[in-house]
Amino acid sequence: METNYTPSAQLLMGEEARKYKPLDPKLIAYFDFDKDSRIEGVTVAGDSLVNDTRYTRISQLVNAHRNWSDGQVVRALKDAGAEYGPEDKENFLASLPQKDLESLLGGLTIQSVEFHLRHDQSGGPIAELWWIVEADAKSTEGKTQGFTLSFEPFAGKLTSLRKR
Repeated sequence: METNYTPSAQLLMGEEARKYKPLDPKLIAYFDFDKDSRIEGVTVAGDSLVNDTRYTRISQLVNAHRNWSDGQVVRALKDAGAEYGPEDKENFLASLPQKDLESLLGGLTIQSVEFHLRHDQSGGPIAELWWIVEADAKSTEGKTQGFTLSFEPFAGKLTSLRKR
């Protein structure tokens, strides 16, 4: 969905909503539910919360230079102010809000941590530029649930949480 105009108006009014002044939301959240209406995942957006403007700018720059090497993409990412690029794994891991996540999900065991730089597409790769953390959470009842968490590279803020 385009975000250059009020998303809720678009949902209710379609193209007619374009005539209304856009909102400047502080938080946008998307929820995914399973067939039993249980939350499967949450994605958050909003510039003050997860650096959307900075992320959009660097993604557009990288996408405009699909022939760049990985090194050139990383340099552009760092020049744009990213604190946690692919070479910053240890610092990124140290910044994970594990205690906060555990209060929500249960005891966490990190299974893998990987920086996604680009995704191959016809016409050349497109920017991804985020951290993916695969983790297992153990509830107080002893049940284990796998989660995939996504983090943006500028401040390492959580942008998405999904059940596996």
